[in-house]
Amino acid sequence: SFYDKEENVDEKSSSKLTNVPRWWLYLILIYIYYVLSCGLEGFFQSMTYTYGLCGPLKMSPGEANVLNGLYFGAFVIGRSSGIFISRLMSPTKIIISSIVGCFISSVVLSIFAPYHKSALYTGVVIMGFAIAFQF
Repeated sequence: SFYDKEENVDEKSSSKLTNVPRWWLYLILIYIYYVLSCGLEGFFQSMTYTYGLCGPLKMSPGEANVLNGLYFGAFVIGRSSGIFISRLMSPTKIIISSIVGCFISSVVLSIFAPYHKSALYTGVVIMGFAIAFQF
């Protein structure tokens, strides 16, 4: 009958909606990952000097400049070493190690950096290397 045909059409259209290709899910997850990592890279870079000057340690402009230089130095080393390390490690291991490095750096910066300059320098260097290493 007429109503049976509509029910079959509805079942077919709903099954098409639930069978979205998996590559779309991967594409969306990759997009989110890169948006977050590039956002972290840009935001962190722009705030290192400001945090050094205006943060709880109240660094001099020279010390804040050293902090910024350490970040960019670690960033360059991370990008350069990523070229050679990519021959030895799989992309999955590179991404996981980069995320772990960013997490460790965030913990060091959150807990110890407001009180110790050496922790701030160390956290900034780890973050610079870990962010750049993933590309």
